[in-house]
Amino acid sequence: MRLKWLAVAVLITSLLVLAGCDKDTSQADEFELREIVYDISRNFDWNEIGKIMAQVHPDYLHNGMYASELRQLWLNRRGQYQLLSCDVTRVEIEYDRATIYMEMHFVSASGDQTYSEPETYGDISYFIRDGGIWQIYGNQKWLP
Repeated sequence: MRLKWLAVAVLITSLLVLAGCDKDTSQADEFELREIVYDISRNFDWNEIGKIMAQVHPDYLHNGMYASELRQLWLNRRGQYQLLSCDVTRVEIEYDRATIYMEMHFVSASGDQTYSEPETYGDISYFIRDGGIWQIYGNQKWLP
């Protein structure tokens, strides 16, 4: 009987430890993902598109767009706008995948543009944790 209670106590303790670790890990992951988005906006402002692309996973695919096309998209955006600010509203993490919901606000002398992501384009809203590092992954879908 004593062994049974000991097993129950060990099981409950293990579950509490695992639940606590998961929450801390999720908070750390969310912080890291928010930092990546901040870095993207800063690198955009500094015209460092190569540094944005360094955050992209080699298997990036988003609505039929590969990483090379993503680079061109960001170069085009930089040609049109001078500044970018991203306001992250929500981060959803499920195991090694994450989706970032945000308002992307592009600014230029001729006008501003705001996009709700991932609803509008979503090209930098989907992430994968690979080798312990969060990277931009795309939604892994083809357009119909």
